[in-house]
Amino acid sequence: MKPEHISNRDARRLALIGQGLGGGEFPRGQRGVFEAIRQLGYVQIDTISVVERAHHQTLWNRVPHYRRHFLNRLVADRSILEYWAHAAAYLPMEDYRFCLPRMRAISAGQRHWYKKDEKLARRVLERITHEGAMRAADFEDHAGTAGMWDWSPVKRAIEHLFMEGRLLVTRRDNFQKIFDLPERVLPASIDTRMPDKTEYAVYLIECYLRSHGLARGSEFFYLRKGMGDTVQTALSQLVEQGRLVNLKLPRTDDTWYAFSDYLEQLAGRFRSKRARILSPFDNLIIQRNRILRL
Repeated sequence: MKPEHISNRDARRLALIGQGLGGGEFPRGQRGVFEAIRQLGYVQIDTISVVERAHHQTLWNRVPHYRRHFLNRLVADRSILEYWAHAAAYLPMEDYRFCLPRMRAISAGQRHWYKKDEKLARRVLERITHEGAMRAADFEDHAGTAGMWDWSPVKRAIEHLFMEGRLLVTRRDNFQKIFDLPERVLPASIDTRMPDKTEYAVYLIECYLRSHGLARGSEFFYLRKGMGDTVQTALSQLVEQGRLVNLKLPRTDDTWYAFSDYLEQLAGRFRSKRARILSPFDNLIIQRNRILRL
């Protein structure tokens, strides 16, 4: 299918609209925070606070009258969960099943950060199973650490179980994660079916375009090992079905993709009169090569 041409200006507008920074604001309050996370796909969690932690800054820039406790409420009512996007993040609970491919890969031996201590992991899992939700600090042999990533053996074991999906974060206390079994965290109604590769590819494509407006093919499977060919096949099928269009930007041979209604999105009035100071981890700018190209 012949690609449609789009100006750099309209490409930038499309990206800002997708990010909730140019086409109107999200609702106020807790509902607005949930809709922002759903629109963005994830919001990266960060422990460092100079001006403010990155996740609060990202949401404050998009949700009118944002307050920190809105996130805690959404975790408590199981509307969102913590897991890994390209980093630790808040995600919509409804997307839990699309975390399962990464969980399965880690369980099958794909290394995350540290080699798994099987014996210690079993002991941690047994205690949480019988005693209930716990922090790493609740284990008597958990020692203090010398640096951000200099984790104790217990902390490493817990985090590995978390990446496998055998533990989930049920809440935070003074920003310390409290872990519990998935069956005590997940809502009874949540879909826990493992998606097949095609279904997962379509999810990656639609989620990325919803939040970014337009993208090149390789952006859809960034840090998703083994998904490149399946994503490219799904992109071709979605274009043939008319759900996506190919786009060409000036002075580039790259093929970009967008939803077929992208012109309708651009037709609305572009309302962005506020100046915003973004966290370096903000979803709009974290992929530096992309933002430089736009």
